[in-house]
Parts: sequence; C-alpha cells; structure tokens
Amino acid sequence: MKFGAIALCAVTPIFAQPAPSGDVVGVGNFTHLVADLDRSIEFYRDRIGLELLGPQGKRPFASVPAIQKATNAAGAQVRLALFKIPGSEIGVEAAEFKDIERHPIQPRFQDPGSGNLILLVRDVDAMLAALKKADVPVVTTGGAPVPIRGNTRAVIVKDPDGYFVELMQLDPLPDTTAPASSNIIGARFGMTVENTETALKFYRDLFGFDTVPGPAFSENKNIMSLAGTTGAKYRRSTATIPGTSVLVEFIEFKDIDRKTYHTGVQDPGTASLQLRVRDMDAMVQRMKAAGDIVVSVGAEAQSVAPTLSIFFVRDPNNITVELLHTHKAP
Repeated sequence: MKFGAIALCAVTPIFAQPAPSGDVVGVGNFTHLVADLDRSIEFYRDRIGLELLGPQGKRPFASVPAIQKATNAAGAQVRLALFKIPGSEIGVEAAEFKDIERHPIQPRFQDPGSGNLILLVRDVDAMLAALKKADVPVVTTGGAPVPIRGNTRAVIVKDPDGYFVELMQLDPLPDTTAPASSNIIGARFGMTVENTETALKFYRDLFGFDTVPGPAFSENKNIMSLAGTTGAKYRRSTATIPGTSVLVEFIEFKDIDRKTYHTGVQDPGTASLQLRVRDMDAMVQRMKAAGDIVVSVGAEAQSVAPTLSIFFVRDPNNITVELLHTHKAP
C-alpha cells in the first residue's frame, strides 16, 4: 500500500467542509508515534471502539523519500493506522517508524509535551468498565470517574505507548452527529505546556487559533485526582482551531516535578497535530521566520501524493505540528 494513499485517506473525511478565510482552514488527525502499530490498532479499534479506516489486514511499511525529508528521518520506513472518531472533525493516526534509531518516551501528565486525546462519551462508567476488563491502566486516582465541572465527569486511561486518553461525560450531553449506537460522540485535543502565555502566543500568532487564556492556577482536588497529579496546581486555557469547532485544551502545572522531552518525529510517545492550510508556500515562509522550529529538511514542503503536500514544525513543548495542503493534481 502506498503511503500517499494512506495519508489521503486520513484527511479526506475531514476536508468535506467549505474552507473559511485564513491560513489554517481545518484539522487533520491527532497523531500518536507508536512502538508497535498492531498493538495500537488493537487498543483503539478493539478496546476504545474507534473505526479503523482502510484495509483491516496487516499494514506494510513503506519507504518514501518525501516522508523521510518532511519528518527529518533519513532512511526510515513508516506505516500508519487511521481511525475515525464519531461526531468529531478530528481523527486519530498511529504511526510506526523503523530502520531509524528510536527513543521511546512516556511523559507524565504534568510533563510539557504530553498529548491528551479527549473523547466525549455518553456513558463513561460503561466504557471504563470495559477497559478495566481488558486491563487498560487507569491514571485517575481511585480508578473511577471524578466530577470536574458541575455534573460533568471524567477519567483518564493510558494507551500502550503511554498516551493519555480522557473519557469525558458532559452534563448536559451536547448535540452530536455520532450515531445513536456509539458511546463516543466527539473529541478534543489536549496538551500539557511549560508556559501558558508562550504556548497560546505560538498557536495564535502562527496559526490563528482563537485562544482563551485561563484564569489563575487552581488546586481543584478533583482535577488533580483526574490527572493523577495530587498536590499540584493547574491552569487550563482553551483555543478553537480555525475552520473547525475542535477545542484544544492547554494545561500548565506547577508545584509538581515536570520534565520537557526533546525527541524526533519518529520517537514513540511523541505527539503531533495535523492542521490543514490554504497556502503552503506562505505558511512555510512564516514558519521559517518564526525561529528554530522547522523539522522538515531544507525547510521545504514535500509532496507525498499528487494532491497532498506536508511540512513539519515543532512547538515550544515538543509537540510536532504537521501542515497539510491539498491541491489539484498537476
């Protein structure tokens, strides 16, 4: 299977909306860099219940020079699995590299760069019970959902590579396009940051996110139990990705030990967010002018398919941002 075909499969369902004005005009996937793709497929398809897109059989590795240059992973091969989240514009992508040195990491929730997939569910107790039967690790202190805002309850579990998956039951439940048979009805993306102002400025100034800075630090015991960070204080800010209704949460901790990692795109445990852009050339120039954030070799976008080009940068917290641009075939 060609890598370009897989990549296009990842973004096609999400690009159905008309693009608004602006440089960032949509979202792709929350990408997990994983140690073992088959193990990740088992978790997200068979445990969480997400729909695996494309072929259901063994997924081969592919060696694509454009991907190697875009990710600064010379000589590497990669394979992908793509999952659709009911009721959400954002998807999940698991990517495994080989033929390159890899350094797996498993950040704690309070560590800057920690990525958090937030799944909105109808029944958090039912989903958690099924995950516990499958021996999925629970991060939340006490191992049960906790109230976080009013009657909204949530619990956090870990996937096989240490990524955090938050199951949140909103009260009241929001409107959704998810089918009635689905417990999952939407999604958000969360990241832990070293400094709130720096992170919000990065995503606001470079990508046009509509940011809402959070208030002062809080020591809400339920929230700290949720994240397994008892005794810490936290600050929560939010932003909306342009052209979407996808909410991004930025969490900063203090009064607790924290560590920021510095990894390659290929390293398991590294999180990445895909953003769709209107004008790749203009965005590349903006990224080059923003300082030492470019990952792609030669600071050049790469064509991975006749209608798709990509470009990678890194945010201040070790989250990689993959810019996607779709265009007419030549």
